[in-house]
Amino acid sequence: MEFALNRPARPCAWMVVTVGPGAQRALRDGGGVRCTPLTDGVLTVGPAVFRVVADTRKGT
Repeated sequence: MEFALNRPARPCAWMVVTVGPGAQRALRDGGGVRCTPLTDGVLTVGPAVFRVVADTRKGT
């Protein structure tokens, strides 16, 4: 699957609802990104491959 990365995301209260009690606290110093899927596919456990396809930020 390919994703467009939109912005950084810190763990929020939504984690407690979707993952379970303590999830937000456990991930407090971590984070991730909010993204938009660009292709269909199946997510699996394992190493990820990251590559920059295009920089779509305005003004760069």
